[in-house]
Amino acid sequence: MGMEQKQPYKKTAGWMGFYALVGGCLAGFVISRIADTFRGKLKLFLILMFLPTSAFFVWFLMMFEGYVDRNMASLYITVVLPGCLVFGTHPLFFELACEVTYPTGESVTTFIMTLAQYLTGASFLGILIIPGIGVSWMNWLVVACTAATLGLLLLVREDYHRMKIDDT
Repeated sequence: MGMEQKQPYKKTAGWMGFYALVGGCLAGFVISRIADTFRGKLKLFLILMFLPTSAFFVWFLMMFEGYVDRNMASLYITVVLPGCLVFGTHPLFFELACEVTYPTGESVTTFIMTLAQYLTGASFLGILIIPGIGVSWMNWLVVACTAATLGLLLLVREDYHRMKIDDT
């Protein structure tokens, strides 16, 4: 009986992840196109995408800590929308990194970023190997990482030397 009750939640969580991923792919295209229109504003776009993402993740955390009532609509909103925004930031992060690290080759920059992304993801999931660790720490870590990303973005000095060279 216990497994039968958990199955609908697994299905719902799977669909939430699917919608967030597909929405993030679409958001990546749309936001990248808009960012191309407003050249030289990558950092601003990233900050504007991470502010609501942070708010959604805090809302999600508050639901699971019991401070806010939990319902299906709130779950979908706090999973799918920030998922779309986070997945949609990937092209902008890669573009900003290539601009900031110029004249280093784009292949080197994107390799290091991809490697860091994979190692971080593997570490995050690898922690679950620890017996009895639970999963509530994940919500806190996601909120902390989102806040840290916002803080680090504020420290980035934008230089668009590569874009200027491309324009000439």
